[in-house]
Amino acid sequence: MRSFRKNKRGVSNVIVFVLGLVIVTVVVANVFLWNFEMNQLDWEKTQEDFSIVNVTPYLEAWSYNPSQFALDGLTTNLSGDVPDLASDDNVYMTFRSYDSGTDASDLVDQRSDIYSPSAKGMHSNFTAQQHGPDLTYDTLTEEDIGAGSINYEHSAESYSETGQSSHNFNYSLQKGSGNDRLVVVTVSWEDAQASASISNLTLDETDMTHIANVTVSTNNSEYISLWYLLDSTLPNSSGSYNLAVTTTETITREIYMAVAEYSRVRQTAPDDYDIHANASPGNTSITLTAAANGSLVVAGVGQGGTNNFTNTKNITTLQEQMLTSSGSALGHNISANSGNITCGWNNLATREGMAGAVWQPATWVSNYEVDLEVQWTNASYTLEHEELCIKTGTFGGPEDLQVRVRSGGSWIWVMNLTSNQWNNMSVSSHLTGSTLTIQFLGGTETNDTTQDNWDIDITLLHVWSDQNKAEIEFIGTSNTQDWTHINWTIDSAWTIGSVNVTLQLYNHTLGDYPSDGNGFISYTSSATPNTDEGKTQTITVNPTHFRNATGHWKMKVKGVKPTNIQFDFKTDLIQSKPTKTAGTLFTFKNTGSLTCHLVSLWIINPTVHMHYDIDVLINSGDTSYYVRNDIDLPKGQLTVKVVTERGNIKIHS
Repeated sequence: MRSFRKNKRGVSNVIVFVLGLVIVTVVVANVFLWNFEMNQLDWEKTQEDFSIVNVTPYLEAWSYNPSQFALDGLTTNLSGDVPDLASDDNVYMTFRSYDSGTDASDLVDQRSDIYSPSAKGMHSNFTAQQHGPDLTYDTLTEEDIGAGSINYEHSAESYSETGQSSHNFNYSLQKGSGNDRLVVVTVSWEDAQASASISNLTLDETDMTHIANVTVSTNNSEYISLWYLLDSTLPNSSGSYNLAVTTTETITREIYMAVAEYSRVRQTAPDDYDIHANASPGNTSITLTAAANGSLVVAGVGQGGTNNFTNTKNITTLQEQMLTSSGSALGHNISANSGNITCGWNNLATREGMAGAVWQPATWVSNYEVDLEVQWTNASYTLEHEELCIKTGTFGGPEDLQVRVRSGGSWIWVMNLTSNQWNNMSVSSHLTGSTLTIQFLGGTETNDTTQDNWDIDITLLHVWSDQNKAEIEFIGTSNTQDWTHINWTIDSAWTIGSVNVTLQLYNHTLGDYPSDGNGFISYTSSATPNTDEGKTQTITVNPTHFRNATGHWKMKVKGVKPTNIQFDFKTDLIQSKPTKTAGTLFTFKNTGSLTCHLVSLWIINPTVHMHYDIDVLINSGDTSYYVRNDIDLPKGQLTVKVVTERGNIKIHS
């Protein structure tokens, strides 16, 4: 029994030992297995690799084409219809341009006489040029502006010593009798008193005829007088003859005498005379009325000083002398026209005065001239074509009527008019501003003894530009979603090169087609005709402004070219493509050797830290596009963090 118990105790020990050994073996095995599994996980984690390629808003897009069109101006639809605008397939809608150039007629505005020479001739009825053509005429008639021809023969001067009461010298008379002669003498002096005058003035002992005299100031004074003789009282023959003057009292300073001789002068008293006195430093002048063209003005002048006599007005100084304390001169104008003429000397010392007279020629030679200006004061001058157009009637005589235009400071010949027809000529090179002046000028302006006339029915400027234009409005419908972008596109061609093209998308908030910026594209088409060109624009600012409340939109196409040749516009694609944000699109790429399982995602910025569970499996080498409609990316800088099931983390910012 004892032995059995002893053996029983031994068996128990063996069992305990064996059990212990089993436990130890199991524990060691588990440790080895756990260690193996942990090493396998670590290895897989190191083999896993992926990247966040991109994070962008996810856009939902729609595409719309026009459903109808409207023609602007005289544009015509040659072929095709709006279904042809759905794709870029060379199946076109085709439209033809129309003449859209400017064409205007601008009737002459007014008569003018602002350029040299001054006007000659007459209008019978200028307003007739401003109407018609209606066979109502403005008759332009030549004016006789002929003249005699007075000849200047000779002049001379002499002066005495101071303190004398007489003086004389010999004058060499140039012409004998029968030449319609005139001799004019001026006598002047400076005196301490103002009481002296001439008691006697003779040429070859023949008393000369007094015209006028003037005394300037009292005490110290200037005296100027003017005298003449005609052919019948002059010596019969040319030669040297004594010219003598006697004064009523002794003169303080020198006695000055000057003489001028003329032929072919009408043998009468002067047609007019005048005197002038100015006690202060400055000018002296007189105004005379000439009875005919080609008249002769002769004048004597004196001053209480010695300024020269070079500064003149309508007079030429023949003789002048600076004396002790005064100056005297004789001058003339040998070609004064009929009417008033003012002449004199300027910038004299003091106490200046003058006396003058005018005579007409002995004979009259007719010379008919016409020189009449007409003018536009608000002409259009920016167009391509500018023509002067004059409709004429009959001409009363063989003489040409020239038309000249004022350009660059001078008169430029344009054309000679032909009777009973339109006379048209380009003035584009001369019409550089809103004012244009033309001149009607006779073809024979010298030695013309025959009076001519010309009938003018109407005078106008015809201005126009060559231009063709095609303009079409395309209309479509769309949805009314909250768009974030709109992309509008057109593909088209023109059958002529270099068309100025404008594309416009109607802005319903603005209430008009924009002229720049969003909704506006302008370009010049290819120089090669029939070249397809695609144009597109993306609008990201207020894209919903380009549709109305019901989703209607419209686009206008306009092509313009300065030409008189019609052209065609062809288009096969017009598209409006709006989009809206519908969440976020994540793009992942597995760059490792194992399949990735993405399980967590964070969106982080300074104010937002949002976590999302995700379940994305990506095979090795694949790219995955993952859309989350419930995630809207915050504005500004942000960070996206993604974690895999194995614990790998990637960040995109």
